[in-house]
Amino acid sequence: MKSIIDKIYNNISNIDNERDYFKFHKNRYSFILEILKKLKISEGENLLDIGSHFLHILIGAKELNYDTYGVDLKLFVNLIEDRAKSFGIILKECDLSVSNIPFEDNFFNIILLNETLEHLDFHPLKVFQDIYRILRPGGKVIITTPNLTRLNNRI
Repeated sequence: MKSIIDKIYNNISNIDNERDYFKFHKNRYSFILEILKKLKISEGENLLDIGSHFLHILIGAKELNYDTYGVDLKLFVNLIEDRAKSFGIILKECDLSVSNIPFEDNFFNIILLNETLEHLDFHPLKVFQDIYRILRPGGKVIITTPNLTRLNNRI
């Protein structure tokens, strides 16, 4: 997994202190990518990262041969759309508070809600219903949230 993490790091810029952001989240990325490696069943499985931000996880998932998709707010999509194109990642704009996730029903094998849930300032029921709509039968949803009691977060 180290080689994938190194590849991600070597392909990032320092937009918005991205390198510092990456270094802070590097262990979490390794953890998620190990899970994705274990879940991988066949070529061409679709993976959606909701709140894809700098695309770090999606770049790693692309290395694991997932077909990768991301959604985020317009601000982030505008910031990283060229990177998404260069890696063959399908990136769409979506404000979850007002829009449905812009993909067809039963499309994704795996959906990540990776350190995104805590940013929703509205009841997430609509988001979970929409995730259920676009998830294939037997698909997986991986949800992570920050551990606020972790030493790094308290400092």
